[in-house]
Amino acid sequence: MPTEQQSYVVFANKDLLEKAGVTIPSGDTMSWDQFEDIAKTTTTGGVKGLAWGLGSPTSVFASFGLGFGAKFFTSAEESQAKASIGEAELQVPTRVKSMIDAGYVDKTSVTQSTSETLPTFYGGKAAMTVAGSYQIANIESQAPKGFHWIVLPALEGSEGSQQMSAPITLSISKSSKNVPAAAAFVEFYQSAENLAKINIADGEIPATTSAQAAAAKLTEGKTGWAQVLASGKNLVNPQWNTFTKYESWKSTVANPAYQKFLAGQIDTDQLAKELEDGWASTNQ
Repeated sequence: MPTEQQSYVVFANKDLLEKAGVTIPSGDTMSWDQFEDIAKTTTTGGVKGLAWGLGSPTSVFASFGLGFGAKFFTSAEESQAKASIGEAELQVPTRVKSMIDAGYVDKTSVTQSTSETLPTFYGGKAAMTVAGSYQIANIESQAPKGFHWIVLPALEGSEGSQQMSAPITLSISKSSKNVPAAAAFVEFYQSAENLAKINIADGEIPATTSAQAAAAKLTEGKTGWAQVLASGKNLVNPQWNTFTKYESWKSTVANPAYQKFLAGQIDTDQLAKELEDGWASTNQ
């Protein structure tokens, strides 16, 4: 039974955006061009437009890539799947590298985790940061007094604002000695109000529409929650979610390859080759 899920969202320092004259996007989505323009406009003096923890970038690149129609693999059958890295799959890393090269991104953050970038964000040294939606719970409790933050609309690529769904789940073991009681607990846990409260505490998005509606009521008027919940409306289940060797490929091949690309050590052709050849070796 799915319970909690996350999206990637853009947290922003409202004061820095207003100081730079940025028109804050409204609605459920904003384009990548808008996002890049905000990063450019807010990069001034000692402030960067963006601090983005990209120490392990594969998950966020793959998730955002879905909005550009990225598929990454040729088949839904893992044994037959080959990695295929083309224009759609390169859209997100190429756009991010362009912002890094232009000086809009805090370079230290590129090697950090998302949590490690938050002090830079809190300190007013970056106008935006991209992180898992769960960070809303941390920002609510950790942000300094007088720090005015917001969540911007979900990023939308040429094909939409799709992101990857990878929900936390509850299950009942076949060897359980009391399946009815376990099922009753799952049903209780899964009630709209209970699931909404659990997700709000964790900064996550409920996996059921009824709990999402309950969460919207419970968080009405609270900073950022309307945008976080809206970002969860278009989560999809890509084929690689079921690949048993995907995690190994991500950690040993993809993360290092993306890091080299962002650092300017390899170009897009070399990046594509490393990702494709690395999967072929992993999936033997």
